[in-house]
Amino acid sequence: MKGFLDKVIIQLRHNREAKGLSQQQLADLLEIGLRSYQRYENGESTPPIDLLYQASKVLNFDIKDLFDSTKLQSGNAHFKMYTLS
Repeated sequence: MKGFLDKVIIQLRHNREAKGLSQQQLADLLEIGLRSYQRYENGESTPPIDLLYQASKVLNFDIKDLFDSTKLQSGNAHFKMYTLS
């Protein structure tokens, strides 16, 4: 997983953690297996857009937030998202 998809996954993880949910809890809410969710979040597999949409509803954020220009801080690393036009 490189570039743009990395940024989407970082945003997804950030939103999950902001809601205080474990990977297992979110997987349960999305009605998928834990290992499947872990593969998405670890970049081993590409999450389908319908899953990202469902996650946005479960986590109560606008799916466009996955693609907006935003700075996130994770530990000491800073990530900048790109805006789709």
